[in-house]
Amino acid sequence: MSPPVTVVELRVLDGPNLYFPRPAVKLTLAVPGWMRAADAAVIRVATGLGFGSLEPGEAGTDARRRTTARISKQLTRAIARAAGTRQLAVRGRSDTAPDQIVIAFPWRRRGAAEALARETARGMEAILRRSPDRWVASSGRRLAVADAGAEPVVPDPSVPVIQATVRPATRTRCASRRTDVVFPFVP
Repeated sequence: MSPPVTVVELRVLDGPNLYFPRPAVKLTLAVPGWMRAADAAVIRVATGLGFGSLEPGEAGTDARRRTTARISKQLTRAIARAAGTRQLAVRGRSDTAPDQIVIAFPWRRRGAAEALARETARGMEAILRRSPDRWVASSGRRLAVADAGAEPVVPDPSVPVIQATVRPATRTRCASRRTDVVFPFVP
């Protein structure tokens, strides 16, 4: 039998990406344990993380995978909050594989962000068996003492650039003195 949760990929994205216009962490998890968990266990975890009411979806379905992604987002935010972060944008979605989800969040310090991703992965496995409140509290304490790491190195353009997506083409505008200059987007 496979473990309930495994890390498929932990990727640190150094610049603008699919999820955020700034550096972010992308965590891909295989969650077969969540896909086959009893509805009562999923509802218990969701209630413990502050969801009012939640329809977990049938085991093994896409609805269950989306529910698991929502729970992982909430868990990530709760752990960050317990570690002292006031607000954290988190994206969660199902991945292309039938039992995988993706969690993404922006980072300001690489070490802290990687530690949060690892705690989220461990937490997704642990909260199937124990109280989410206790796991979040212990995770927050571990994160609070983790090495923060380096800041991202993001180039600062000398001329502000704005990218707007207009169907069917994407245009990049130079936001200096002349805002009427339009450059066609070339991939």
